[in-house]
Amino acid sequence: MLIGLGVWFVTQVLGEGTPDQTQTPTAEAANSTLGSAGSENPAQSTSPAIPTTSQDDDPPQTPSLSVAPVTATCDNTTNPFVCITSLGIDSNGFLVATFDASGFLPLVGPAPNQHVHFYFPVGSMADDQLNAGSSGPDLGEWILWDEAVFAPGPGGVSYSLEDALSVGATELCALVASSSHEVTPGSGSCIPLPESAVN
Repeated sequence: MLIGLGVWFVTQVLGEGTPDQTQTPTAEAANSTLGSAGSENPAQSTSPAIPTTSQDDDPPQTPSLSVAPVTATCDNTTNPFVCITSLGIDSNGFLVATFDASGFLPLVGPAPNQHVHFYFPVGSMADDQLNAGSSGPDLGEWILWDEAVFAPGPGGVSYSLEDALSVGATELCALVASSSHEVTPGSGSCIPLPESAVN
């Protein structure tokens, strides 16, 4: 009780606000979050759940591309599964990927929600797909995603062609991840970077 009274006194007298005052993240900061081995618990650094495009919503708008996209299809029978169907580069040099989610609706949020982890299969993530999530032995960097198109948005989190080339990546990969950011090996696909941009 004395501690609570002390906190109340400090916050009221010194003008620090009330102890139950919290900051609410803006929608701009909530589109996606970079996860990495640098976070002690990547699950605690995630954004709040953001509704994704459903069949009733308007179709997603893909930004205009300055480099023609590479396209791909996936022959998978696994569910859930994420298939990257195209990868291009916008006029600012950022990667723009479209994908199909089978057996789940990508949504960042509490269990049982699942979302997508985009990553470059280099270093520890080339050796073990678990490293593109929170349960691998040598965690790498990845971007979690639940929007309809992987592209720079109001939150500004995305990969650029420069990011890919700086780590020696030749492709972009995606895996299905749980609410605690554990990925399921084999639950996604990779697509090569557009050849015209790499050469």
